[in-house]
Amino acid sequence: MLDSVSIDNDGYVIANFNNGQSQKLYKIPLATFANPDGLDTKTGNAYTQSFSSGEVNLKEAGQGGAGTISPSSLEGSNTDLSGELTNMIVAQRAYEASAKVITTSDQLLDELNKITQ
Repeated sequence: MLDSVSIDNDGYVIANFNNGQSQKLYKIPLATFANPDGLDTKTGNAYTQSFSSGEVNLKEAGQGGAGTISPSSLEGSNTDLSGELTNMIVAQRAYEASAKVITTSDQLLDELNKITQ
């Protein structure tokens, strides 16, 4: 009976059974493109092939510049969320202050125009 499924460093999907046996089911290919910057972006960090990206080339992991597979690892982010949130709040406050200055100067000009008429 199937107990779990895992992926090894070579890109094989391995079925692990509860009797201790395991079986390689499939080897995951990695896609490369002549112009990866030409891929069309989709929502959810997904990309699709386009005319400018060129044709897809499926290669084995670690072969021909295709990169490697890191099983059981999470993608790390180099973004400092608290710092970015702070910067966003500062930018929002600066925008609000600028908008207030423009509104106030507009009101002053209106009053000045009323006085001079």
